[in-house]
Amino acid sequence: MEKSPMASNEIPQSPIERIIVLASGMADGANTYGAAAGLLQNTGSAIRADLTAAQAAESAFQAERTNKSAKSAAQQSADSNAKSFTAATKKILSLTLGNAWSTEWAAAGWNNPTLAIPASVPERLATLPAIAAYLTANSGKENAPATVTSANATALPAALSAAIAGVNTANVASGQAKATRDAAVEKLRQRMIGLVRELNQLLEADDARLYAFGLNRPEDPETPAIAAGLVATTGAPGIPLLDWANARRAERYKVEIKNPNDTDLTEAAQVSDSEATLTGLPTGQSVTLRVLSANQSGYARPSDELVVTVP
Repeated sequence: MEKSPMASNEIPQSPIERIIVLASGMADGANTYGAAAGLLQNTGSAIRADLTAAQAAESAFQAERTNKSAKSAAQQSADSNAKSFTAATKKILSLTLGNAWSTEWAAAGWNNPTLAIPASVPERLATLPAIAAYLTANSGKENAPATVTSANATALPAALSAAIAGVNTANVASGQAKATRDAAVEKLRQRMIGLVRELNQLLEADDARLYAFGLNRPEDPETPAIAAGLVATTGAPGIPLLDWANARRAERYKVEIKNPNDTDLTEAAQVSDSEATLTGLPTGQSVTLRVLSANQSGYARPSDELVVTVP
């Protein structure tokens, strides 16, 4: 019999962590109840295979992002070394060439009528070989203690060029890894959408087994379930640590508080996980706390109130 659409089981587009958690729950539910429910297409093994591929693609992408950051840092370091060397060379050469631009300064690499340090990477890459040639031809102007040598002038642009090439390669690899990750995640999402559709054909709207798949029953309200099990533990002075059970369909939580001299509860924190740390509360006094679970459809009714003596 055709069932009504599962409007409350839309598969998220992002973040990937949320997709992976939901897919894992779906795979577990399919392994436990799939055969009894009559699943044929979107079985636990099929979901798990797509999930594993998406997780591997995400790990590969994050590895490429880390490598990209490392290559960028290496380029910055190589460029910083090039700038420092150019500045040191200018200081050493000024002892014999003076502090005003001249044709001899042009021979040393400062081709423009200025002694300013080259401002861009291309300018530094063009200046350093000229410095190397000048120091090779005028070895008496080298200063090894200051690292102003033709050898360094030759090595630094080579290192900077290699670092730039490393960044370019890392950018390409990161882009390819992201495309692969996005395709794998979308394939997983389509598998998850397929499971919802298949279950919609197989299970009644009030079937509690849907919860085992990490899904909502179509008859459930769109607002989240009520946050339950609110407890507080002792933290540092003035800082109680709050915890409660995850509320079904909740995307975030609002913690409300009433201090001893207040008449109403007011917002104390907005959090995405089922825990919160409150700070700056009056030590030794009793406060009233409650939690409201929320999603894009609104807030659930508040949890039971909890009276806590602030540590």
